[in-house]
Amino acid sequence: MAKGLEMPIAIIIVICVAVLVLVTVAALFVSGFSSGANDISSAGSFASACVTLKSSYSCIPARVNDIRLQGTTCNLASACSQKGASNAENCAVLCGCSIDAGTSSKLLPSCSGTGSDPSGLPTPDPSAQYPPSIDGF
Repeated sequence: MAKGLEMPIAIIIVICVAVLVLVTVAALFVSGFSSGANDISSAGSFASACVTLKSSYSCIPARVNDIRLQGTTCNLASACSQKGASNAENCAVLCGCSIDAGTSSKLLPSCSGTGSDPSGLPTPDPSAQYPPSIDGF
């Protein structure tokens, strides 16, 4: 009688392992596609900020610290520092500006509300409630 029970238990274990493998593979595919969407949106924000630098500020390197990335609280300097720029002139060059050699402005990556955040990632609002509270409950 014990051998009759061993086979169904072994089959159940094999099925559970197979389902676990399928879920893991599906999670890898989903996470791979979602990170690509984030890269595309951050590239669009960077490009939009570069257009602002060129059109509104005439490629003045010091202004990279003043331009905010669309959809975030971070400035253009944050995105430039992620791309390897060490100063404001390098940032302007990454945006396609022609800069005279010999000038140097400090790159000040920041996200508003947190002071300085060199990662360039949007920071959550500490005053927001997650999940929002509902009065009376």
